[in-house]
Amino acid sequence: KVVLKNNFIANPSLRGINLASDNVIVEGNVITTSSSDWAIAVYTDSSTKFKYISIVNNKIEGGGIYLSSDSSSVIGHIIKNAYYSGIGLGGANNNVIKDNIIENAGLGGSTTWDDGITLRDSAYRPSSKYNIIEGNMVIDDQSTHTMDYGINELYGDHNCIKNNYLLGTYIAGSIYKSGVNTIV
Repeated sequence: KVVLKNNFIANPSLRGINLASDNVIVEGNVITTSSSDWAIAVYTDSSTKFKYISIVNNKIEGGGIYLSSDSSSVIGHIIKNAYYSGIGLGGANNNVIKDNIIENAGLGGSTTWDDGITLRDSAYRPSSKYNIIEGNMVIDDQSTHTMDYGINELYGDHNCIKNNYLLGTYIAGSIYKSGVNTIV
């Protein structure tokens, strides 16, 4: 198992932490970035899907977390002023996204990744399924709002979205769900 713990990463040229492996723990890191990318990304350019990634209790300013992984968790983060969504799932299945605080995401003006939490497809999977999105706080309290939705299930189904706190004003609405089998 690989552990990346208690690091301070300031202004990386692209991503603060880019994972391409199974069985990784990313915990207690502080990442500040002004780049137009994700602060933490679990992604590959092939059809390989990584599993068992635990991303826990990181503090992020200026970037978000992108997860294209299965059977993983994103828990207990403070994410502020992300360029894209605070947390983005791309073709990710069977994950737990819980107890995160996301404030004023979507500053880059992207048309597909500018929500508090986004569930959608990736280049190699058609949608994000069987994820639990629970106990998150998503805030857009800016004078010019940047988040389309607090939680946006753009391409997904069979997800469980419950007990989240959505505060402030969103451009399009608090929650959007596309899956007929998704529980909100």
